[in-house]
Amino acid sequence: MRILLLFIFLLPSVSIADTTDFLNLCKSSLPKSKHKVTCEKLNQLLFKGDSKSPSQLIKPSTLGAPKFEIDKKVLFMVFNDPNYFPAVSYCYFVFRGWLNPGQVTPDRLGLESTGFSILNEDLEGYKLWLNKDKKGKACQKRIERESGVPLTDLASSIKGYKAIVGLNPFASIRQQAGDYESVVDDLALTLNHERIHALQVACSKLDEYGMQEWSKIGGPAQHKFAAKYPSYNWRDIKVAGREYIAFLYEKNPRKVLNLVKDCPY
Repeated sequence: MRILLLFIFLLPSVSIADTTDFLNLCKSSLPKSKHKVTCEKLNQLLFKGDSKSPSQLIKPSTLGAPKFEIDKKVLFMVFNDPNYFPAVSYCYFVFRGWLNPGQVTPDRLGLESTGFSILNEDLEGYKLWLNKDKKGKACQKRIERESGVPLTDLASSIKGYKAIVGLNPFASIRQQAGDYESVVDDLALTLNHERIHALQVACSKLDEYGMQEWSKIGGPAQHKFAAKYPSYNWRDIKVAGREYIAFLYEKNPRKVLNLVKDCPY
């Protein structure tokens, strides 16, 4: 779960309320002519020039990320239309208590969050929440009203997989101020971070290790780490353990493999 919402001050304001594709949004939101080349290169790398599909599957190797055994159990998606990014993730994050709907709108999530992981856990509870709970029903209506697309049926989408990892290049290119190499590196880093979460849901031993390591660093270090990444619920020991390990190893994800070598995922 890589929410990491940031305010963008240097780039022009833009809305994604109208369904559109990455290339058009990219060109309209980045001010300098040199950025148009970056938009074209990213569009070709990620979408092969296809502006019709709202999202596409992607291989980690496309971004230079290493190949893992868990990859066959993960759906890696890249969003051409960032309206579909909150349609997949927003209500799930609200349900899990990872996002405050009073502070973060679906539009803001699509503009500023570079990626997410949807884990194959508690999805029946999520479905029940959407259908029976007032907050769940309201969240679904909000997505349809503000993003203009239907809420994704996660249980059907994730069936047979451990996780869905979603990447949002539009948010990344805004945060990286239009630099091509920086955007590719940022998306690879996000993919590595979220893939570690997939390993955590596939291997309880890694979850336990994360909670132990988080507890071991002690209060002052915990407060410092939480202040650096304030979007997360650090009071939840499981969330804290997962995020701590994901941030710790996202730049060198192969180190995690030694921790899960005995897990039959």
